[in-house]
Amino acid sequence: MKKALLFSTSRSSSSNAVGLRLLHELSNGSGDGEDLIVVLMQDAVLLALKDFYGSDFPKVSEAYVLDEHLAKRGITPQSLKSPFKPIGYDEIVELVMKDETHVIGSF
Repeated sequence: MKKALLFSTSRSSSSNAVGLRLLHELSNGSGDGEDLIVVLMQDAVLLALKDFYGSDFPKVSEAYVLDEHLAKRGITPQSLKSPFKPIGYDEIVELVMKDETHVIGSF
């Protein structure tokens, strides 16, 4: 089963810090992140920028950024660091509604 973590708050928020800590703990467990999915929305999309320092994302199996929230901030998909990819609302809904995906947190 894949575990999804959704982030929507800015880097400086306490809930974001808690979510990143949980993500690191999960990625250090068995499987080394092979079953972890990260989705960034709202102000959290800034965490996926190549030039943004301060947020270290561990190895995850899938990493997405809501494309509409990137566009609203004038950010292009080419500005994203690996492994982040843009994704639309419909695709996020499909992703989290799959039987094999379990949302374990929204930060």
